[in-house]
Amino acid sequence: MRAVVVAVLHALAARLSEWIYDGDASVHQLPPWLDINESRVNLSYTLASRIEPTGTSSLRCDSLFVDLQGAEESYRILAVIFRGTTTAQDWIANAGALPDYDKFKDIGIGVHAGWKAVATYPEYVNRLRSAILEEASGTGLDTILFTGHSLGGAVAQVAALLAYTDDKLWRHPKVSKLLSGLQCITVAAPQPFSPTSHQQIHRENREEAAPGVLLAQADALQGMERRCTNYVRNNDLVPRLPGNVGFIQKMWDRVPFAVRMLLDLGAAPLPLDLGTLLKQDMGLGVYAPLCTTRLLNPGGGYENIGRTAAKRMLETHRPRDPSVSDTYLGVVEWNGFMAAQNEHRAKAYVNMVYRAVGARDYAHGHHDSFIEEPRKEYEYAGQQQGGRFHGQGRLTYTDSAGKHQYEGEFMEGKYHGHGRLTFPEANGNSVCDGEFESGRFHGQGGILHACGEKSTG
Repeated sequence: MRAVVVAVLHALAARLSEWIYDGDASVHQLPPWLDINESRVNLSYTLASRIEPTGTSSLRCDSLFVDLQGAEESYRILAVIFRGTTTAQDWIANAGALPDYDKFKDIGIGVHAGWKAVATYPEYVNRLRSAILEEASGTGLDTILFTGHSLGGAVAQVAALLAYTDDKLWRHPKVSKLLSGLQCITVAAPQPFSPTSHQQIHRENREEAAPGVLLAQADALQGMERRCTNYVRNNDLVPRLPGNVGFIQKMWDRVPFAVRMLLDLGAAPLPLDLGTLLKQDMGLGVYAPLCTTRLLNPGGGYENIGRTAAKRMLETHRPRDPSVSDTYLGVVEWNGFMAAQNEHRAKAYVNMVYRAVGARDYAHGHHDSFIEEPRKEYEYAGQQQGGRFHGQGRLTYTDSAGKHQYEGEFMEGKYHGHGRLTFPEANGNSVCDGEFESGRFHGQGGILHACGEKSTG
């Protein structure tokens, strides 16, 4: 797989993980192109299926076909995105659940019982299996991508392991080839797995069967590390759950006395419901990351950490990112604890992943997602407030991709309100005309692509 395609997969995974939180989650809100360093890749999307939350399941799962068209090649992806629940309170209390060692007993891996139940939701499993088999029987599918942010990322990792062990899929020769190249790229996901100890495998299996389980476990662990990457930002608490709950205890111990007083008085909310995790010894240390951990550095770049070292590295407190707020309502610093909470936001992860892989996505507002040289041609005419573009105005600038122009409403320096954005694509200029929010094309409007194709939302 070429380096440009790999970078697109990582940038796209981060963007899709944020996109699925939108109630409408229209494919028209997704970027029509990505620049990876000096290479432009055009993107088009087709919604394959959507599973909405129900009274019995909190799962939100979208499947998209994404077509990549670069200068030298084309590439087709089946992207499966998980959202899960939308509030930390709903699932952090359940983070203390012990592993279920039966589901993946043949490969010696325990899985978080609650998150397994979400990933094995029957309608999702049946639809996804059908989509994979149907597409593989046709032409052109090159890889499968599982992704999600936070709880959605944990469910994506469980789904990837389910696909890896699904005999019905592996029997199909074309599908088996796809599964061999499956990519699971998650953002801020907690730790859903607990490898079964060798002693437990010997204890629970017949003497002649135990060596086979141990070999299957070694193969599965190696496969998960190779296929799965989880992005972790600095001291974000969620990727430390449940296995590194000791890290969270140390962070909580650093919270100043004044903040604890506010919490006791009910004047400030506890960001996460940590009572179950911090006050009870529940044996959560058995959980560990099985994927490659990609630790994002505040100044840009990342560190790749292998499976065997990840848990130890995640136990280490890192210097606070000064760009992240550590206060509640602007008062009283939490000595890093509130900053660690704020680092979990999906949009911030998109910006940092884009920067890490050298991606640019002007049409959808990630202008601050990478480091670049100052623009050489820049012109603004319109209203300002406090030194920022605010109100009606027209912004024109030129970069290595070509000339960009936005005319419409601004708020605090970002496109916000009704506007018209003209931006360059490989075969001419495209136009987004409609509603913008905090720099992103959002809500009602349409896109006229340079190729003549129109899309509305």
